[in-house]
Amino acid sequence: MGGLSIGASFLPLTVVIDMLITARNLIQFVGQIVALWLLRRRRDPGPYDRDGLGSFAVRVAGH
Repeated sequence: MGGLSIGASFLPLTVVIDMLITARNLIQFVGQIVALWLLRRRRDPGPYDRDGLGSFAVRVAGH
């Protein structure tokens, strides 16, 4: 952390803030992808969980 702080001290504050916001968003985005992948991998597929949009159309037309 110290090395990153020293390196960041040579950059303008707006650049540092933009980098921190970008890093936070990327970490959150990747975390959500991994969580969704794990959730889908661990649960049993239902009768309509086979083909995505087609199953959505069946559910909408059926109700």
